[in-house]
This record gives sequence, structure tokens and C-alpha cells, in this order.
Amino acid sequence: MRTAGLVLGLTLLATFVGCSAALNNEALNEQPYRVVLMVSDLEGAPIGGASVWIDNELMTAKTAASFTPLGGGFPSEWQGWPQNFTSPTLEITIDFEGDEDHVEIIVAKLGYRLSRVGFDLGDVAGTFFFRAAVPLEPGS
Repeated sequence: MRTAGLVLGLTLLATFVGCSAALNNEALNEQPYRVVLMVSDLEGAPIGGASVWIDNELMTAKTAASFTPLGGGFPSEWQGWPQNFTSPTLEITIDFEGDEDHVEIIVAKLGYRLSRVGFDLGDVAGTFFFRAAVPLEPGS
């Protein structure tokens, strides 16, 4: 009886340690990404001074009052695209292979209705880039 209990105890311990080791071997992946925005009014004129939240974090930079063409360091087919906000490199945790997380972007400025855009991000090679045109409607 005592031997059976010892074997059962060791089996449970080995199972627990094995599961724990398997969980620890699944390395979490910090996926880098950058966001590029063209924030404008409904006529397409740039709106400067708008606040931007990315994944619930208020960015320190606000939108610029004029558009500048997107330059190097971004996908070549995007270069020249007019933008007035680029995020620093941010990271999101991909918990397991096949996992995707939603990144929400909120743009707001006094006198305009806030706007939300977003994207789903999984495990990709290198830095992921997202761009969007974000027209803000007048309102409060």
C-alpha cells in the first residue's frame, strides 16, 4: 500500500513537473509593430494636435498639423504616403503559436468625434506595420 502511494505520488509529481516544463518551454513572443496614420478632417485636410491611444496606451506624440511623405524604414510600397503620425516601435505578446491579438487605435481631438480603427496581429517575421487613413467628423 505504501509503495503504491509512493508510485502514485511520484507519477503525479512527474506529471506536474512535465506540464510545468512544457509551459516554460513555450516561449512567449514579443511581436514588434508600428502604426502610421493619416488623420484628417472630412475634406482631407490634416488635423494636428489629436491624441492617439494604441492598445490602451496614450502616445506621447500627437498628430502633426501637416502631412509628410512616409520615408525609409517602412515598406517600400508605402514610401511617399502622406502621414501625420507614426508610432514608436511597440510590442504585443503573442502567447502561443497561432495566437492573434487585436490592437485598437483611438484618435480623438476636442471638437471632433473620436475614431477607432484596429487590426489583428499574430506572430510574423520582423516588425509588423499598420497604416490607416482616419478622417475625424466634427462633433463633440
